[in-house]
Amino acid sequence: MQQDINTNVYTITIPPETLAAIRIGDSIPQLATLVNTAMATWGAIGTTDPVALGDICQALTDASERLPQILRDLTLLRDAMLVQDI
Repeated sequence: MQQDINTNVYTITIPPETLAAIRIGDSIPQLATLVNTAMATWGAIGTTDPVALGDICQALTDASERLPQILRDLTLLRDAMLVQDI
């Protein structure tokens, strides 16, 4: 914890790997929910109506948009763990 003596405000520095772990913990359940929504909406081939197909497409698009941040966070966390082991 650091104190700014001019304003008497305390700040706490949180390591980036801690923030990455928090984001991962938040993102994975959301990703699973989106994929589950898409799969639960999917019917047998040729039986899914166009509105449901649009919902499936949106859920999978939303899921795919989360993947790059999850990958960056996992890579950051892995790298931090490797450095710690050295």
